[in-house]
Amino acid sequence: MSGIDYNFETLRIHPTPDKRILYAKGYLDSPRGRISSEWRYEKETEAFVYHIEIPDGLVAEVQLPGKEKAVLAGGKYDF
Repeated sequence: MSGIDYNFETLRIHPTPDKRILYAKGYLDSPRGRISSEWRYEKETEAFVYHIEIPDGLVAEVQLPGKEKAVLAGGKYDF
């Protein structure tokens, strides 16, 4: 559900949100640091909110539902 796919060479984050669950969070402790991906469904706005953390030194291909694929460097991101 959090969509973290890491194989020591590439990092892909592609969460799969579901309104029935409302919230999911996952993380992976890699040799370069913690990778995390979380999402939640906000009933008031009927929208999903995402938070992604990528350790310094890694680059991730991020694919959020309904959005174009993005390549992001280490950092914290909210969508």
